[in-house]
Amino acid sequence: MQLRQIKRYIMGCYKMDFYIVFEKQIVRFLAALMFMSIHFEAFAQGPQQMFWALNSSNTYLLDQIGSTTASVAYSVRKLRKNYTGFAMRVRLERPGAGANPEGDVAFDANGVVSENSTIRITSSGRGFSVGDEVLFSTFYSTSNVWVTIWYDQSGNNRHVSQSTPGQQPRIVNLGTLETSNSIASIRFINANETVLTATIPSSTMFGSGYIGTASLVSEASTGNTSSFGYSDGGSNRWQAHINEGNNLYFDVGNSYTRLSYNNSASIGNLRTYALVAGNSLMEIWLSGTRVANSTPSMSASTTNTFYVGGIPPFSGRWHHNNDQSEIVIFPKVLTAGEIGVLNRNQKDFYGTP
Repeated sequence: MQLRQIKRYIMGCYKMDFYIVFEKQIVRFLAALMFMSIHFEAFAQGPQQMFWALNSSNTYLLDQIGSTTASVAYSVRKLRKNYTGFAMRVRLERPGAGANPEGDVAFDANGVVSENSTIRITSSGRGFSVGDEVLFSTFYSTSNVWVTIWYDQSGNNRHVSQSTPGQQPRIVNLGTLETSNSIASIRFINANETVLTATIPSSTMFGSGYIGTASLVSEASTGNTSSFGYSDGGSNRWQAHINEGNNLYFDVGNSYTRLSYNNSASIGNLRTYALVAGNSLMEIWLSGTRVANSTPSMSASTTNTFYVGGIPPFSGRWHHNNDQSEIVIFPKVLTAGEIGVLNRNQKDFYGTP
């Protein structure tokens, strides 16, 4: 082979390597543009669209937590990919004679309750027949809508409900969807003594009758309020005041032990909480940070009725007086890492601090 041919061969190799490298760079550049396009499109939309765009795989809270099984899971959003049920059952309230219909509200395309959800009529009235499926906004129009059942997404079918119309919490107020941080929420009203209940023994809800972790997305209220949990009206409790006055109180056990935190800054604001009770352990987490803890000795709570939105056995009105969006309870002490996973998922979806 002549020298000139050798030079041509070497230059050809260099050019081939150059083109291969150049091609790889072009592919990387186009991939980066696609990535940026997806993210810019997400940010240009609402918080739910952004959440789904940035979390295209393993997005659902109960799927992210993995093998840890929840005792109950209530939310205005879908919590498991394979959950095929409804978010809640609601009752329309319109003045005048005639029956007020009820129906089951589905999650919309973004996995949350919204005016674009569909509702399947389960009880007829006001021109709606059983089996009809219409947009939620068409169903409520300019009226009030109240929650009769908040469905459990854990797979245990432990739904909380309220059959007394005057004690049902509200999801639509005179044609406007109740929201917190621009996302649907359920409004509990102390003056109405609104509360949802289920017969679930505390020994079924928690390990050893008291060991567990409650993860919440809720606005704090003030006054004499109780947010959720168990109580016989006395000292037998597993429940939380969020808030009583300025303080969050977490009460656990037969002859309960109390852990407290000054939560005045959260009144009226949507926040994430984790309440943990274990063997000689109590913790309060706010927005992913542990803000209070103690190491008391506790005994099992021995009550059978679980409440969301208030504790009726307390004398006087002890009911939540603000919005609640999500309550998930696990029958074990979650690790700091697991609580972090929950908080990040909730924070990203609900836009909380």
